[in-house]
Amino acid sequence: YTGMNVDDVTVQVLDDEAPQVVITTTALTVSEGTQFTYNIALTQEPSTGETVTVDLSYSTGDFSGTTTVALTSSNFSAGETVTLTARNVTDDAERTISYTVTVADTDTSEGSETVYPDSTTATSTTVTVKNVPE
Repeated sequence: YTGMNVDDVTVQVLDDEAPQVVITTTALTVSEGTQFTYNIALTQEPSTGETVTVDLSYSTGDFSGTTTVALTSSNFSAGETVTLTARNVTDDAERTISYTVTVADTDTSEGSETVYPDSTTATSTTVTVKNVPE
């Protein structure tokens, strides 16, 4: 086969993974009255002008702190740190923090597309709050 030419082959790699919102913790246990942090980030860079907003939903009687995180092309991979404080409970209690994701795009130029669909979701976080006897 020495001296034979082999034709070039063109390869196109398609990324078939859907863009996602990543919550760095899905379950944790904390003592009442303590602060805890975790991160919310994106798996893929949003397009120019695209903002992915993650609203935290929880009972204000259970936690205090961050309620909204906005992610763009400048902070998508590092994400944003969420800081919450667990309120006092009378007995150990399991609470759920859920997330509502909205996508907005200010780039209206021809051919611009959003990376994140309107149907983007995020997994909830279960927080077990331990009662601390006084």
